[in-house]
Amino acid sequence: MIALIVGHSEKDPGAYNKDFEITEYQFNDLLAKTIRGRIVKDPPITLLHRQTSIRELVERINALNPNLCISLHCNAATSIAEGNEVLYWHTSSKGKAIAELGCVLFSTALNNRMRGAKSIKMHDRGWYLLAKTKCPAVICEPFFIDNNDELMNALNKFTNLVDAYVNLLKLSYEIATSN
Repeated sequence: MIALIVGHSEKDPGAYNKDFEITEYQFNDLLAKTIRGRIVKDPPITLLHRQTSIRELVERINALNPNLCISLHCNAATSIAEGNEVLYWHTSSKGKAIAELGCVLFSTALNNRMRGAKSIKMHDRGWYLLAKTKCPAVICEPFFIDNNDELMNALNKFTNLVDAYVNLLKLSYEIATSN
């Protein structure tokens, strides 16, 4: 089973694009529901939203005992930063393989720059989710939401992005469940 996480929450919506008036949470909530609609049962997916804290979310994930955890996010930095990256826990070889695959799929889908798979250690961004889940986990950042060109590209190629995630989930499930 795959735990598909919508990054952030309604109360903590993450990055914001003021020109398009859209938050990271809003974008990824729609994205997650669209992905979930495309994958009927194989591999099995449980869609999760953070209700309170990241610790509470990790507890819920671990209680489900999934084979894989994919967290949907959008990057933010400056209005000119661009590209995709996928974060993984530095000791997870399966996480690294999944992150590298995600970068290729997102770059192909959105025709954007691969910033690469990023190795995360304690106290780096996203470390708690990546370190404390009992299964391979990655945090996907397919584009910069605060860059208008990148957001417009992601909106225009939304179907491509959904396809990239569907492929990532299916191929990553094989990686996560292999010996």
